[in-house]
Amino acid sequence: MRRPLRKPHGLKMEDIDNWEETASYIIHQDGAINIAIDGDTGKELSRNTDFATVFNAASAALATAGAGGLIFIKKGTYTISTGLTALSSINIRGESRKGTILFNDTAGYALTVSVPGYKDWGGGIYDLQFLGDDEAETGDDGGQVTVISAQHYSIHNCLFWFSNGTAVNLDECYLTDIRDCYFRINTGTCIDINDETNSCTGTIIEHCQFGNNNSDYCIEIKDSDSNWILENWFETSTKDCGGIRITDGSQYTHITRNRFHALGDAKHGIQIDGTDALVTDTRIECNTMSGFTTTGNCIDITGGETRRMHIINNTFRTINDNVFESNQDCADMIFRGNRFDEVTGRGINNSNFNGLIISDNFFYHVGGYCVYCSYARPCTITGNVSKECTGGGFRLSSLTRGCVVANNAVYDNTGIAYEIQDSSYYILSGNVALNGNADGFQLNDHTYCNIIGNISSDDQGTPTQTKGFEFTGTNSNNIIIGNRAEGNTANEFQGHTGQVGTILQYNIGEVTENGGTSAVIADGATIAHGLTGTPTQVSAVGSVAGEIVQVTAIGAANLTIAIKNNAGAAGTNQAIYWRAWL
Repeated sequence: MRRPLRKPHGLKMEDIDNWEETASYIIHQDGAINIAIDGDTGKELSRNTDFATVFNAASAALATAGAGGLIFIKKGTYTISTGLTALSSINIRGESRKGTILFNDTAGYALTVSVPGYKDWGGGIYDLQFLGDDEAETGDDGGQVTVISAQHYSIHNCLFWFSNGTAVNLDECYLTDIRDCYFRINTGTCIDINDETNSCTGTIIEHCQFGNNNSDYCIEIKDSDSNWILENWFETSTKDCGGIRITDGSQYTHITRNRFHALGDAKHGIQIDGTDALVTDTRIECNTMSGFTTTGNCIDITGGETRRMHIINNTFRTINDNVFESNQDCADMIFRGNRFDEVTGRGINNSNFNGLIISDNFFYHVGGYCVYCSYARPCTITGNVSKECTGGGFRLSSLTRGCVVANNAVYDNTGIAYEIQDSSYYILSGNVALNGNADGFQLNDHTYCNIIGNISSDDQGTPTQTKGFEFTGTNSNNIIIGNRAEGNTANEFQGHTGQVGTILQYNIGEVTENGGTSAVIADGATIAHGLTGTPTQVSAVGSVAGEIVQVTAIGAANLTIAIKNNAGAAGTNQAIYWRAWL
């Protein structure tokens, strides 16, 4: 703006740091009196002990002019006894976030920003401190700022604290930008993106800090579309507050590069609730969650259905409960490239999934199962590493079908490396279990499964891993080929023989197939087949032409051989070419 031709009435020149500040109206204090002056001419617009009267006069003047404008508020503490109102095209700026304090002493919002329909846009609030009415958190202020039906509205560099209602409420807003704000010691929700009138679209929350708040969650997103939550800090320390809750049909929410630390008891870093409407297309990427020393998951799905969630490249460290928890109907979920470190509970704990990918994650010092899936169909668990975990590695159970568990590595774990129960039509291939303190692979009640090319071994001087592969329950029609079990303290393979319709071949560490040329033997002699179980298939061919050789008995250790001539009498003593398969 241009410099005024004269000193504004009641305002000293030294009270204004920079007369080049472009302002339509400037509000300042003279003792207990609030004064609004025209920022261009210096003419006084309004003066009153009631700040709302002065502010609303400036706001109404700009609304009448219909051209947006800026209300600039000088340093001071301004008590709000009745609510402030402004159109969404108006900018409201304080002289500094530390020095310009708006103290809400009402039962409603300190400031209501609205417009009938989508007519005005582009305003915002900047460099202001909004203070609730009672620092003991027992006041009755209804909140700080509510923005209704605004487009391209900005809230930058503001401080919201000691609010007993919602600090920032957005309703039916489009492309709202909340940036560089600090939310501290609020009892109400810090930011509520809701659908009281209609859903919000395109909200960006960036570079904000949330500290010691005592609401359910710092950010609530309800029935909203295309929200971005970027590079914020969430910490509650001694208070009882969660991070972000997404509900009621929200879609396309991106939560990226945030820090969640020491959240409240029984609260979650991120909670997704599709009870009222399906929540879809949530992307949680490159966040860090740490210091969850009480109950509460990093990511929790509760109620209803969730679709197309991507959890990628996050770090979860020092977590007392499960990192990811869901027992709801979910589909098309991806966990990729995450690190789970010093977790007391389970890494990924879920059920009722349809379409699940868990790949390239690293689990270190996890106390429960690294991955626990039930009723998952289909799913792929590939390329993950579990090291020095005190719980189990990977467990699939309860009618899980059509899954691929491949190319994972479990090292030095206390629990069972791979535990798969009551499952069918899956592939277990290329996995490694090394130097654990329990079974490498424990497989129960399997049908129509391919178990190919896995390794279960212990190469320590004093081995601790027990069984290599243990099969229990009812198993049939499986293919078990090319697996390796060596150095384990108990059986390398156990319970795998006698499976109906199962093919057992080329497994190292357990003789499932053997054969060769015997010494010269007589009719009725036996050949030790060397298999650990009773063969299901055998063949025997004599070395003397014209004589009949047959296997007359198959035992757990030996084959009994009959050698007859054409007359049916005992034939010539001879070497036998034989082969046996489990």
